[in-house]
Amino acid sequence: MAIHLLFLALIPALGWGMMPILSKIMGGKSEEQLIGTTIAALLFGLIFSLSQQVTYQTVSFIVCFLSGVFWAVGQYFQFRALEKAEVSKAMPISVGTQLAFVTLISGIFLLEWTSFFVAMMSIVA
Repeated sequence: MAIHLLFLALIPALGWGMMPILSKIMGGKSEEQLIGTTIAALLFGLIFSLSQQVTYQTVSFIVCFLSGVFWAVGQYFQFRALEKAEVSKAMPISVGTQLAFVTLISGIFLLEWTSFFVAMMSIVA
């Protein structure tokens, strides 16, 4: 694997990990932090779609739009939580529940668990 692809794959993880810290440093209300995060995500998405010649279909656009709406609501409540709690206390809970629910949802609803062994290893991991 080329090293530049590895760095490209790490961009979302680095951004997601640095976002709560940067939002706490920058200050502002939850709404302002959400607008800033949304604008940054929009710009990144536009740059990516223009550089990769992405085609859009109606159903995919609607699904992605709804996903973005749910993301914005969750992000807003995360920023609200960070107003009341410290980043070092709130983020492990947030990230831990995301990992647990993504594992369960992908295994149960997306049928990614092909055997009992795979399901057990996924839950244990």
